[in-house]
Amino acid sequence: MFFSDSSGGSDSTIRKIINWKQTLDEVFNDVDLSSEAQDLIRRLLTDRKERLGTGGADEIKRHPFFKDVNWDDMRAHQAPIVPRIEHPLDTSNFPVDDPDRFSDSEDESESKEVQEEAASRREIDSKYPIFRGRRLRQTDIPFIGFTYKNLAAVPSLINRPPTPPHMRK
Repeated sequence: MFFSDSSGGSDSTIRKIINWKQTLDEVFNDVDLSSEAQDLIRRLLTDRKERLGTGGADEIKRHPFFKDVNWDDMRAHQAPIVPRIEHPLDTSNFPVDDPDRFSDSEDESESKEVQEEAASRREIDSKYPIFRGRRLRQTDIPFIGFTYKNLAAVPSLINRPPTPPHMRK
């Protein structure tokens, strides 16, 4: 939604998100969203004191965008899209390897300084190694080895008795 198809890349996207008060209307002009979806996004992307959900998750659940969602038995139904995952570190469902995916046109508003900075970053990134079939970038370095585990989403891990020390690898 806030992506930038300019050579500024993620820096330009980040600036659009940070400056959401100035860029949100422009973003909505570029996408085809229902009025309910636009209202939901506007009410989530606002100042903290006015944000939808500050009174609890039920505020969000009651929003008209979710009128057809049965929250009570949601887990009893299969998701409309179930991604195929080959292994625990599989990121193939995230199209990060196609730099031209969104580059249909150039963003004329990007300054020469931003374009030069992006070119410099791409040059630096090109010197990073390829890891698991994808070239690392300097922004990837802090996340190497990072793992997020939501144990509540995997009940078999919670209910399983601990592995005795002599059986651990």
